[in-house]
Amino acid sequence: MNPPYTVEHKLYGHSAAITTVLFSPSGDSILSCGEDGNIFVWDATTGLEIHRLRIQTPACCNLATWISWDSNESNTPSALVCAYDNGTIALWSIDIARPRSLATDLDHESRSAPKASFIPHQGKSLSAMASHNNRVATAARGEVHLYSVASVDGNVFFSLRWSLLSQFSGSIVSHLSFFKNGDIINVSYMYEKTLLEIDTFTGKELRRLLLPYTIGLAIPSNVGDQLIIYNTKTGLNVIDLLLFELTDLSLPLPLVTRPAICGACCDASTIITHDEDQNIYIWDSSSGILQQTIHSCYGTISCIAGKELNGRSPTGASKGQFAVAFKRPAGAPSSGKTPHYLLIWTQEGKSH
Repeated sequence: MNPPYTVEHKLYGHSAAITTVLFSPSGDSILSCGEDGNIFVWDATTGLEIHRLRIQTPACCNLATWISWDSNESNTPSALVCAYDNGTIALWSIDIARPRSLATDLDHESRSAPKASFIPHQGKSLSAMASHNNRVATAARGEVHLYSVASVDGNVFFSLRWSLLSQFSGSIVSHLSFFKNGDIINVSYMYEKTLLEIDTFTGKELRRLLLPYTIGLAIPSNVGDQLIIYNTKTGLNVIDLLLFELTDLSLPLPLVTRPAICGACCDASTIITHDEDQNIYIWDSSSGILQQTIHSCYGTISCIAGKELNGRSPTGASKGQFAVAFKRPAGAPSSGKTPHYLLIWTQEGKSH
């Protein structure tokens, strides 16, 4: 078995619930968004705060994803796309490679404006979002949009490439992810028990997979050739995206487990999920073996993100890191700190 995961950092900063957490594409930084209107970027190695942004009109960020685009400018900053509960999508320019200096510390609480913002899907709240390079896929209810993002002379533009209208009445898209180097988009419809393979460039359906159960939670593997899906009857099941079929491999949850809420991939074969009882489960998706269980003691979980680390564990296996957003239980010692925080788990034996 791989070395276990242990807590390495506890990060405070948000004054309200943390709604989104994700790693930067390189895995060197962790981003968190909260109901307080703050966007934090943390150093994944040291746990130190790198950047903090406040939006001009505080709103709750439900989804976030990184994008990149070709530019002739040097040191082009990373771009973050956030979807808010008021139906707005905003793009923020964040240079995660350059921590804020002492001079910027003086005004890092000032409110910032996004590089671009717009309201897609007639203002409906998004249910899913994904990105690849400068392309962003969004879903609201059963409708899917694909946008290309361009930066010209410092101005950012979102261009709608195509729209995919649902073939199902009252449907909900529960998952979007890019596949095959961005050439394919996988779209899952929750109650219709259907997974579609869509051509990124044309918006045309290529293949369709009908499953025997609803698709609530879907986690793309870091390698990209698998989609791990959750249902309340059989637990976690694995879809081979190359063959576009359900495999025989399953990750059965313990009988006492309440429904899974969210999950993430840490490395090539490690899946992290949590249930309604706030227990965290760490799986080997290649074998279906439950590697580790972290029982509830930290508070209520709101979201999880994971990333593979550079290097290998002492056993030679790939190793990962994951971040979990918590709200401290009522009555627990506070030490004068906000009840909202992040915990960072890393596999033992790692070296930076």
